[in-house]
Amino acid sequence: MKRIQLSLLLSIILLSTPLYTSALGNTRSSAVNSSVTTTTSSTSTGSTTTTDPTTFSTSESVEETSTTTSETTSTTSKATDTTTTTQAPAKTEKSNITMPQIFYKTFVEKSGWTTPVKNGELAGTNGQSKRIEAINAEIESTDLTGTLEYASYVQEKGWLPFVQQKENSGTPNSNLQIEAVKMRLTGELAEKYDIAYRVHVQNFGWLDWTGNGEISGSLGFSHRVEAIEIKLLTKGKLKIGKRSFIDLKTIPKIQYEAHVQNIGWQAPVYDGEVAGTFGQSKRMEALRIRLLETNLTGDIEYTTHVQNKGWLPYSKNGQQSGTTGNSLRIEALQVNLTGELGKYYDVVYRVHSQNFGWLAWTKNNEPAGTGGCSLRAEAIEIKIVKKGTVQTGGKSFIDGFLTPVYRMYDPKTKHHFFTQNNDERSNVYYFLSFENEGVRWASQSTGEVAVYRLLNLTTMEHMYTANEKEKNSLVKSGWKYEGIAFRAVKKGKPIYRAYDVKNNTHHWAEWAEIKGLIKAGWKNEGIAFYVPEEKVNGESLKKPQLPTAKLQTTYLGTGNVKLSVTNLPSGAYDIQLPTWSNVNGQDDLVWYKGNNVIVNGRSHRSTGNYTTHMYISVGRLKKVYVGSGNFSLKQLNYKPKVYFSQLDSRWRNNRVGLSTVGSSGCVPTSLSMAFSAFGIKTDPYMMALFLNRHTSYNNSIFGCAGDAAMKGIQLKGLKSELAWNKNQLVDQLKMGRPVLALLAPPFVEQGYTHGVLLYGYTNGKTQIYDPYDNRNSGMWSVDYIWQHQSYDKDDRNLGSVFLAIRD
Repeated sequence: MKRIQLSLLLSIILLSTPLYTSALGNTRSSAVNSSVTTTTSSTSTGSTTTTDPTTFSTSESVEETSTTTSETTSTTSKATDTTTTTQAPAKTEKSNITMPQIFYKTFVEKSGWTTPVKNGELAGTNGQSKRIEAINAEIESTDLTGTLEYASYVQEKGWLPFVQQKENSGTPNSNLQIEAVKMRLTGELAEKYDIAYRVHVQNFGWLDWTGNGEISGSLGFSHRVEAIEIKLLTKGKLKIGKRSFIDLKTIPKIQYEAHVQNIGWQAPVYDGEVAGTFGQSKRMEALRIRLLETNLTGDIEYTTHVQNKGWLPYSKNGQQSGTTGNSLRIEALQVNLTGELGKYYDVVYRVHSQNFGWLAWTKNNEPAGTGGCSLRAEAIEIKIVKKGTVQTGGKSFIDGFLTPVYRMYDPKTKHHFFTQNNDERSNVYYFLSFENEGVRWASQSTGEVAVYRLLNLTTMEHMYTANEKEKNSLVKSGWKYEGIAFRAVKKGKPIYRAYDVKNNTHHWAEWAEIKGLIKAGWKNEGIAFYVPEEKVNGESLKKPQLPTAKLQTTYLGTGNVKLSVTNLPSGAYDIQLPTWSNVNGQDDLVWYKGNNVIVNGRSHRSTGNYTTHMYISVGRLKKVYVGSGNFSLKQLNYKPKVYFSQLDSRWRNNRVGLSTVGSSGCVPTSLSMAFSAFGIKTDPYMMALFLNRHTSYNNSIFGCAGDAAMKGIQLKGLKSELAWNKNQLVDQLKMGRPVLALLAPPFVEQGYTHGVLLYGYTNGKTQIYDPYDNRNSGMWSVDYIWQHQSYDKDDRNLGSVFLAIRD
C-alpha cells in the first residue's frame, strides 16, 4: 500500500489536486464525470503498489514523477475470464535499465495460434476447457547477449528438447496437450533478468509464479495447460510460489502421533511407521495426524471411537482426537482426505487391536478397529498412496454389537423355534400361535461361529447346528437349509443340545435346563455352541439397549446451524436428521444425512424454533429413532438490504483523515452495505469516521488495510472469517455470508486495489456489489474473482483478502 510523507501531503492539499490513492478503495479520481482522467501520484522512496508477488519496478528507488494526461478504456466481460484493456502508458520512472519486452503466443485447441501478447498478459484461454498444444515466445531485440529457451511436456511424448525463441515448443494440430513448461535465459540476459511464468491448469486453476528453468504445470495427472503468463523481472525479483508445480509422484508425507497409557504423547512417526505399542497391553487414548509437504488443496480429517463416548466429531490437520487424562481407550478410528488430496490419493491405515492383533488394512474413512467389544486399540499405521494403487480387504473392523435370540414354542408339535429376527418372532406368534418364551441368549454380529438352521419338511422341526458336516449331511437326507440362524463365539457361555428319544425332537438350552431334561429321560448330546456371556434373568436375557444418541447444535452465523450427532453406537450408519421449523407444521421439512451436517436457514421458511429428529441404522435395526434436539433461528437471509455508492453527493467530498470518502471509501461503503443485512444502521461517511477513529484507516496510510477492516467488523459486534483458498470462499458464500473482497485490476485501474462486497453463490458465480459506481456490480465467476485478488502487502496483512462477515 502506498504511503505518503506529511510534508508532501500538505503540498497536495494546498494545491487541491485530485488524488488517486491505493489500497482498499483508493481507486478512483474524484473527477468522475470526465472520460479523461488526470492523476498526480507521489510516493516516498522505496514504496510501490503491487497486484501480485511478482510485480516489479525497473528502479530500486522511485522518484516523484507525474503521469501524462490520457484516456483509459477498460472493458471487462462479466462471468467470464476474458479481459481486454486499452490503457495509456504507465508513468515512467528514473532508471538506467530499459526492460526489454517479451512477446508470446499459444496454439489453442480448435482455434489455432492466438494473437501475440506481452509482458505478463494472458495467452490461451480461461474458462473454455481448451488445451494448449504449442507455445512460441521471443524477447525483443536488445544489446545484451543471450536468448530465451523453453521446453514443454507433451501428452504421450514427455519432455521435448529446449528450443530457442521464435521456435515452436509442442505439437500444433496434433490433438496432444501441453501439461507443463519450463523457460530459461542465457548469456547476459540471464545475468540481468529473471524469467517468470505461470500456467492455468485443468482442475487446478492458476498455479503460482515460478521461473528460471523451474517447471510450471503438473505431471502425472494428465491435466492440460489452458493458459500462460510470462514476464521479465529485474534480477533477484523472482519469487517462486509453493504451488507452482504439482507432481503426482510427490506423495504427501504424513505425520502422526499417539497418546498412550502411562506414556503420554509419543514422538511423531511417518508414512506407515507404528504409532502406539503392541505386546505391552497399553491403550491408545488420543491421536494427532497431519500432512507435510503438499501443495494440493484439502485436509486430512479423522475421528476416533472412544470408550463411553462413542464416535467423536471429526478433527483435522494436527488437531487432537480422543481424550487425555481420562483413562479412556480408543477402540476404532476413521481417516479421510478431502479436496484435491482426496481426489488423487488414498489414505490407507490399520489398527492393532486387543485380542485380535493387527487387523486388515482399510482406507478412505472406513472404520478400523473394534466396536461393541470393549477392546482397546493399541497401535496404528497410516500411509498415503496414489488413488487406486492399493487394494484393501479382509476384516479391518470388528463389530461386536449384540442382538437378542428369541425362543418360541409350538404347543401342537412341541417344537422350539429360535430366531434373532423380531419380524419372524412376531409372525410365528401372531399367525402360527407359537408361545413367546422370551430372549434366551445373544448373538454377536462378529461371532466367528455360524449356527445353521434347517427345517424337516415332514415333521416341521427345526435343527440348529454349528457343525458344517452335520448340516451338509442333513441336507442330503432331505432337510431344507434355511441359512445362518445367528452367530456364536469360540469362547463364552455353553449351550447344550438334548434329544427326546420318545418324541424324536431336539432342544437347546443352558446346562441348568438341560440337566432337568436328562433326568426326564432326554439324551445329552453335549455342547452345541457357545454364546456371549450374559446374565439370564428368568426367561429373559438382558436385551441390547436401544441405540441412543445426543444432538449437539452449534450456531455458525448467518442462519446456519451445525448439527453433530454424538454417542452413536458402534457400527451406526445411514444417519438421517429430519429438520423443520415449528411454524405451519412440517411444511419446510428437510431430511439431512450424516452425523455432521449444516442446516442453512434459507432452505427452510420460518424463523423461530426448529426441531430435529435422529434416525440411525445399526446391525439389523433399520431407521431407528434415537432422540431429538432443538435450536432457533432469528433470521434466515443476510443479503445486503441497501446499495451505497462512495460517490454519493451526500458524502463523496467529505474528508476523513488523509482523503475523502469518494477517493478512498470503498471499504467503509462495502461494510455499510454488509452491515445493513445484520440490522446495523450506518452509511459510508459514518463508517469511514468510525474506522478512522478506531483503526489505521486514512491515518498512517491511505485507505483501509486488511486488519483495519477486520477490527471494524469486530467493533460493530460481528465476527469475520478469512477464506484461505477458493473452496473456502465458495463455502462462505454458500452459507449466505457477505464477503468483503479486496481486488486487483481489471476491477480497478492498473496500480490500485479496490474493496467490493460479494454475496450468494449460484452455478459458480457470485453477486458483486461495487461501491464505487456500480459498473462492476452483477454476477461474476468466483474463479475469475479469485484470480484477480489483491496482492498489496497492506491488503494482505492478515494473509487473505477475503473476509466473510457473520453474526
